[in-house]
Amino acid sequence: LRLARGYGTEARRFLGAAKVRSDLGGDFGSGLSEAEVRHLIDHECAMDAEDELWRRTKLGLHMTTAQREHLATWMEGR
Repeated sequence: LRLARGYGTEARRFLGAAKVRSDLGGDFGSGLSEAEVRHLIDHECAMDAEDELWRRTKLGLHMTTAQREHLATWMEGR
């Protein structure tokens, strides 16, 4: 439901043929998948974890500090 509200039909772009949650790659917490993060980077010009968590998805409100740091580390290393 969050993805449909946030992305509409654009969600198909990163959901693709996924059948189960694990098809979307890693889970950063609060439903934020690696596929969604990659979409935000590739198609919405998200530059860092702060941008993704606070400006684009607002999921930073629902994630722990450890989850936010994990995303930041992942984005720095990709």
